[in-house]
Amino acid sequence: MRKKARHDTFRILGIFERANKSDRAMTSGLLSFLKHHPDWEIRLLDPRSDNFKEKLRRLALTWQINCIISSTGGTKFLDGKTLRKQNPILIAIDPSAKHRNRMDGAVLIDDDAVAKAAAHLFASRQLTHLAYVATDNTAEAEHSSVREQALGKYAQQHSRIYTFHPLKNRGRKLFDELEDLAAYLKRLPKPCGILAYCDELAIQVMDACHIAQIDVPEQVSLVGVDNETELCESLKPTLSSIMPDFEGAGYLAGKMTLAIVESSRRPKKTLIRRYSVKTVVERESTQDLRGGGRLVNIARAHIAANACTGEGVEKTARALNVSRRLLELRFREITGKTIKEEIAEVRLNNVRKLLRESSRTISDIAYSSGFGTVAAMMVSFKKRFGTTPGNYRKG
Repeated sequence: MRKKARHDTFRILGIFERANKSDRAMTSGLLSFLKHHPDWEIRLLDPRSDNFKEKLRRLALTWQINCIISSTGGTKFLDGKTLRKQNPILIAIDPSAKHRNRMDGAVLIDDDAVAKAAAHLFASRQLTHLAYVATDNTAEAEHSSVREQALGKYAQQHSRIYTFHPLKNRGRKLFDELEDLAAYLKRLPKPCGILAYCDELAIQVMDACHIAQIDVPEQVSLVGVDNETELCESLKPTLSSIMPDFEGAGYLAGKMTLAIVESSRRPKKTLIRRYSVKTVVERESTQDLRGGGRLVNIARAHIAANACTGEGVEKTARALNVSRRLLELRFREITGKTIKEEIAEVRLNNVRKLLRESSRTISDIAYSSGFGTVAAMMVSFKKRFGTTPGNYRKG
């Protein structure tokens, strides 16, 4: 790769699907990173748009492309003759294993973190029987396998994991597959927490539960992955889902590009970075229906919306019109942790997000995340993440 002179404009082509919510978030994260590099220029193309290949060919002929950053949907278009001549840096977000080796860098979902989030959610519901519904998509088999193994690793010591692997027979009818899934669900001990590989698969689990006459969330607590909002909220009951940090993925892709440019040479093997989970969006499919479950669900939603304003335990209780003692009692009973710990977790996650996605000062981030002093934030951050905010931002 030619080392660029300082006066040269570094040009990036971003290939993302505008209709895809996760791709839009990735684009937002990438653009957030590029705000710190005003001398870099970016063009965006949608691989599903009309005449995409022609648009790509024309752009390559009139514009020196130094780097291409693409989501999964665009990776198959990166082998064109014109692009090969320009020899751009290739960065992909969640490429299949087949395409990964052709990339200079790959930003991958942290499947371990996905399983950990699900295990913690089920633990808060005191569920000791857990299940995982895998995908039969060969391109995603690696991700699915890691999630399955990690769920077992993070489950409570006395928990037992049951796994459903769909038959890889593409000729079978969907209803036959649902019947197999329904039979599997009937055999599961109840109550049970189920993590499905993705939201679409979780919907199939929901359908199979209806066939098997299994109540969600009374008998089965179900969570998907990706938080496809329209899909999740169109169901009855609505579907809880783990939301990956797609914006963080786009930001990481930008940081990876910068690292390659600054090294002045192409990596000998594909660089790998992983983006984590942003949050768990809890809806009716994991609703805790025990005694204080509804109160705790309302409290967690209120804390998520107000913790960074500086609102503490006392104000939270007043806002919910309950005594502090009752709220703390129910919160510990249902979640296994205190309200203070929940508030701290929301604030620290906001600090981490702002460190990664903005250039704001440490003190500004501390106060805007609800901490009373910068020192308090620094101590809490290091205790929780094992490093200082400054080192986290650099790394």
